[in-house]
Amino acid sequence: MHHTQPILLVGSGRARLQALQIFKENEMLVYGLLGTPLPKDTPFAKEIPWLGSEDDPNFLNLLGTKASFFVAFDRASKQRQYIEKLGKEVHASMINAIHPMTSLSTGFSQGVGNQIDAFTALGVGVTLGSFNRIGMHVTIGAGVQIGDHVTIGDGARIAAGVTLSDGEQVPSGDVIC
Repeated sequence: MHHTQPILLVGSGRARLQALQIFKENEMLVYGLLGTPLPKDTPFAKEIPWLGSEDDPNFLNLLGTKASFFVAFDRASKQRQYIEKLGKEVHASMINAIHPMTSLSTGFSQGVGNQIDAFTALGVGVTLGSFNRIGMHVTIGAGVQIGDHVTIGDGARIAAGVTLSDGEQVPSGDVIC
């Protein structure tokens, strides 16, 4: 993944830590965090400064104008609410977080704000909307259509040709045919 502009990361919890790991693996610079502070014993706590609350108007003004950013909250409802609050004009400057150990086949297309974890394989012609979270060791078959705000848990399998609608949740280990 080639991205040269520093990233502002908004969020909290494990989702934010996973996004940080993905950006680190891709050698992308995260220059600050908005949301809850990282615990002092957490990886990255000394490397990346905490800048304040995700609702701080001083930093919200940066989003979409002067900074690339990524939103990663553990709760899907909190993430969706925050993204909707930002508004569509800001979405264009959101980036995707795709682990370098992900396999993307020919014809893959996606929107913005997606997080795809390690050891996941996406088949030929997969279409991924925006603001989705796909866990580790997920297999998505050829021609699958995935809407917006979809969460697919670790180890899930999605058969070729399936369509997942906006907001769907696929639990870890599930098989969808």
